[in-house]
Order: sequence, then structure tokens, then C-alpha cells
Amino acid sequence: MFFSKALVLAVAGTALAAPSGGIEASGLEKRGPETIHFADCVTYLAIDYYADDDNSNSFPGNSNECVTNSFREGSSGSCSYSTGVKLSYNLISGAKSKSANTYVGSANNSFKTFACKRGSDRVLYVDGNGHACKDTYYCRWDITDIGFSALNSLNHFVTVHDSLNCVRRGSSILTPW
Repeated sequence: MFFSKALVLAVAGTALAAPSGGIEASGLEKRGPETIHFADCVTYLAIDYYADDDNSNSFPGNSNECVTNSFREGSSGSCSYSTGVKLSYNLISGAKSKSANTYVGSANNSFKTFACKRGSDRVLYVDGNGHACKDTYYCRWDITDIGFSALNSLNHFVTVHDSLNCVRRGSSILTPW
């Protein structure tokens, strides 16, 4: 078990480490986290996907917006984008009454699971009809929002592999008997 936790910490530390000389020196591009915004656009509701949240101050494009009738609180809901990707979500009852940045549920798009928080009602963008689309909720997949639950999942994965008669060889490699 100690090995499992040590491996998780080593992997997390390696994944979060920045290249020497900074991001610019490495040729990597810094970008915002992948985010899904639940937007109230006055006359309609939209669930907008942004691969880079730094771009959330503009319309995400038709293929990254799903228009819906409601943001279902206290039960599950879903919305399908024109690309065929379906987003399923589950918001807690009374989510809209929570304070900004409070955890209110989760979402999944078949690729990733996102942690959802109450938005600040900031204006994301103004649509073509002049309606201000405001951030009601936002969902992110990144270490700051998923945090320890993601590390616990990795720890569980390693523990399960330990219990399936795997042996440790070297400092972090698991190989079957």
C-alpha cells in the first residue's frame, strides 16, 4: 500500500512539474483548462464547450454549443451537440442558490468526467441577438477541480493491480507474475 501512495505522489509530481526554463522555453503553449459552461442567454439556455477556457469570452461556435430547455437541478440531464457528443450531467438540488465556485455536481461527455461548480453569473459573451449569455455553472477537468478524487482513483487502480498478483520491478513498474 505504501508503494501505491508513493507511486501516486511521484506520478502527480511529475505530471505537474514545469519544464526547466519555463513553458515558453520548452515550446509548449500555455492554455486555460478544458471547461463546459452552462450559460443563461435570457431567452434560451446553452451548454457551451471550450477546449481552452481562456476563450470563454466569445461564442464557442455552433458545434460547441448545445441549446437546452432547462438546467435540471436535483436530477440528471443531458444535451447532445451537433458533433454527436452527448453531455450528461447531474446537478444537486438548489444548485443555482449556491455561492460562486461551490461544488454543485458533475458532468460526463464519454471522454472525461468534469466537476461542476456554481458560476459567478459573469457575462461570457453577447449572442447575435444582443443577449448577454451569463455563466450559471461551469464544469472542469483539471487537477484543481478534480483534485484528490482523481488521485484516489489512481491509487485504487494501483491497489487493484497489486491485489491481482502483480509484482513491483524497479521503482514504479508493475508487471504480471
